Amino acid sequence: MEEATSHGPVEVARLFVASAPIFMTLLDLDGRILEISPVLVKVFIERAGVTRDQLIGRPAAQAVPDAAADMEMMFARLAGGETSVAFERSLQPSEGRVVHLRCQADYWRDGEGRPVAVLLVHQDISAEIEAREARAESEAQLRAVVDNLPAQISLTDVESGRISLLNAKMSTGFAHYSGATVGARLQDLMEPAQLDELKRIIATLDAGGASEIERRVEGGVCDGRVMRMKHVIFNDMRGRRQLLWIAEDVTELRESAEALKRAAAEAEDANRAKSEFLANMSHEIRTPLNGVMGVAGALARTRLSGAQAEMVSLIETSAKTLETLLSDILDLARIEAGKMELRPEPFDLATSVGACGALFDAAAQAKGLDLEVSIAPDALGTYVGDAARLRQILSNLLGNAVKFTHVGGVRLTVAARRGETSSELRFEVRDTGIGFDAETKARLFSRFEQADGSITRRFGGSGLGLSISRSLAEAMGGRLEADAEPGEGAVFTLTLELPRGEGALDLWDEAAPPEPAADPLEGMRVLLAEDHPTNRRVVELILGAAGVDLTCVENGVEAVAAFRSRDFDLVLMDMQMPLLDGLAAVEEIRRLEALSGARPTPIHMLTANAMPEHVNASLAAGADGHLSKPILADALLERVGEAAAARLVAANSVQPARISSTLR
Repeated sequence: MEEATSHGPVEVARLFVASAPIFMTLLDLDGRILEISPVLVKVFIERAGVTRDQLIGRPAAQAVPDAAADMEMMFARLAGGETSVAFERSLQPSEGRVVHLRCQADYWRDGEGRPVAVLLVHQDISAEIEAREARAESEAQLRAVVDNLPAQISLTDVESGRISLLNAKMSTGFAHYSGATVGARLQDLMEPAQLDELKRIIATLDAGGASEIERRVEGGVCDGRVMRMKHVIFNDMRGRRQLLWIAEDVTELRESAEALKRAAAEAEDANRAKSEFLANMSHEIRTPLNGVMGVAGALARTRLSGAQAEMVSLIETSAKTLETLLSDILDLARIEAGKMELRPEPFDLATSVGACGALFDAAAQAKGLDLEVSIAPDALGTYVGDAARLRQILSNLLGNAVKFTHVGGVRLTVAARRGETSSELRFEVRDTGIGFDAETKARLFSRFEQADGSITRRFGGSGLGLSISRSLAEAMGGRLEADAEPGEGAVFTLTLELPRGEGALDLWDEAAPPEPAADPLEGMRVLLAEDHPTNRRVVELILGAAGVDLTCVENGVEAVAAFRSRDFDLVLMDMQMPLLDGLAAVEEIRRLEALSGARPTPIHMLTANAMPEHVNASLAAGADGHLSKPILADALLERVGEAAAARLVAANSVQPARISSTLR
């Protein structure tokens, strides 16, 4: 090529490149380097350990060997008539990251339009390339996630109906999507009815809205399957509405749910049948047991020889043991059924704890044991809780302690840690009895367990008491624990947190019961409704000896008729009777009293139905109390005595100051 003059077009081009603030390279028509812009020299050339002078005049294909192919392509396209050739290439400096360049080659022409050189402009597009690669990587990751999701997914432009995202499960899962590809239109894939349904769903959703339905699919590989379909509408970056459709096969889930529902229903039916069986068995067992205990109690109040009195005492003790076992089994059934009910009410702690101690005082004295009850001063007072269940736990612990102790004594202590409105109560029953080892401790609170088989034979018992006691403690939010050493006694600790009541309640004060009048039961008019002849005879024996004027009927119809014809001081009503049951009879009596404006007569259910629901039903019908069979003579006489005291007070128009705790 003819060398250019100092004012020729090539020299002008060299001066232009030499002063350019961007990446530029000037080549002659043979591909030799004529000039490099300073910024390009500084950023790339010098980093590669090469100077500008070492490159000027050298063929570019030799100076930058990895650019040879690009140079050949560029000159071929320019020679072929293209006015501008663009391509991309990468540079790897000796230091730093790879730099991506977009190169654009143009002829530099003279005044007559003839090519005299080639001007290369280089643009750093590293950020663009990295963004493009990141986007491609993200799309690949998204595709991998979408294709491997258990759900079927599609993304569609709402306005055009074109699918922009579709996983394989969706394209094969639904009949109207079979063979669908990205870019296909829903209008071409779906039946008119299906398309109308989808349009209705979309019409109900705004941007950001979602809907979820379940239906059984017809057609396709999912034919007959239950699918949960979720439709989500959102706006993309351009503000266009997009429909995200997610379909999940929930057939097995629904079948499992239905199976669980059926199993739960069957379990509930079985549990109901069990509860009914237990209630019926309780009624059937308590009825003859009532006869045994009632007759024994009545017999004990007659003139007996020493041997006869001992035999009667054995009958009463055995019957009470059987009644306790029956109550334990019913409690266990209620716990298993989740129907153990608590009845929180205000109670005086000292009264309840003292009653438990008094219950076992005679048994302890008979064995020569010291039985001590100690309550810390800060534990005294009124609390709100289920006093009956608390007494049940303490009675069980004291009963076991007395039973398994031969020498020494039993001590019940109560301590408290007071909070703002409640106290953490700690009941400790400590004995000097036979104790137990670690292995026994691990199973002590299991059902039907005692220390070992020999102890079961020696002391008897069902092994239910501790299991029930722990369940009751946990139901009240507390805990029951035990510790012992063989031969060195045992200690059982019950911890409960109970709200403190507002002062003492005279209503439950047992310290000063009203003084009864002489022979308070003499002439008491009592109506007994009882269909079982043995039970009627038991009540006759107990109340007849006390001078009670007793009227007996066999069903609810006769009870209502008798109540109409005569005034009574007390009504004892069985629950299950022919013609008219006890609950209906109580309701009718209360209706008659309301019509006449008469003072309500005390009515107490006297029944073998002892479940909590039976007690609730009695009170709801209008009864004042519920006595469960078997009836102890003392309990029956006490209840009649309460009615007699109330009659005396009413006759004298005096309001009683206190009511005996037995009314609870």
